[in-house]
Amino acid sequence: MSPSTFEHRLKSGDVRTLLTIALISFHALGATADDCPLQGKWKSDAARTLADIATRDTFNGEAKNAISQDLFGHVIHEWTCTGFRAYVDDSEPAEAVTYRIHDREAESFIVTIHGQTEFEMRVVFEGACYKVRNPGRQFYEYFCPV
Repeated sequence: MSPSTFEHRLKSGDVRTLLTIALISFHALGATADDCPLQGKWKSDAARTLADIATRDTFNGEAKNAISQDLFGHVIHEWTCTGFRAYVDDSEPAEAVTYRIHDREAESFIVTIHGQTEFEMRVVFEGACYKVRNPGRQFYEYFCPV
């Protein structure tokens, strides 16, 4: 075998090995993204939340004015693949609690939060952000990546 044939076989073997590694890595990254769709920091989006409230009849004019005065836009949701914590932007982060994602649909799923009390919330994605229904009210609070 001549040196040029050996070099060609080595190079083509290296390329196949690199492609195999790349495909495996790409598949693993895709699985991680699907398994952990909320990972990162998300902050309440006051403008989107107030726009949603404005389309609903749940508050009278006076109440809408009161809640539009710097109420939204301060809560932060911080997610890892196994933990969740929520806190206000000018306070210390809370202890992380565990959660579980279930009932997946195309653009939404339910998250069960396991804290001092257990509760569920439906997370619905809209573009780069997600929204959750405010408990006891008929409006959504929006959260966008920080």
